[in-house]
Amino acid sequence: MPTSSRKTLGLFLRTHRERLSPSEAGLLIPLRRRRTPGLRREETAQLCGISTTWYTWLEQGRDVSCSSATLSRIAAALKLSTTERRYLFTLAELRDPQRDHTAPTAPATLLSLPEQISSPAYLLDPLWNVLSANSAAKILFDV
Repeated sequence: MPTSSRKTLGLFLRTHRERLSPSEAGLLIPLRRRRTPGLRREETAQLCGISTTWYTWLEQGRDVSCSSATLSRIAAALKLSTTERRYLFTLAELRDPQRDHTAPTAPATLLSLPEQISSPAYLLDPLWNVLSANSAAKILFDV
């Protein structure tokens, strides 16, 4: 993932972490004044079941790898909307496991387009997964 995408991902996570109050996240926090707006990194990491150090690195835009399952737990902990969750997975260049179950399939007419072309042709989704390919593309690209 490019550095700019990692930084944007980190800023997105930080913004949403700071937006969510501990009580909204289901944490019982004493009624004393907090210096940190929203959740602390430690609290967010605990809610996600990951280490504070790793979550901090992700938020700082460091070059760390993240699984779809972990990103899904982060999205749930930060109570992201469907649109925010989609944006999070797009920034991380990962496929959302939740979306796989509910994602609308491409129309059959669209999927049949590559077969109508004699040269190698294929259709990709935004994450570069092959949706459809004609026989020439299957031979040439081994898809």
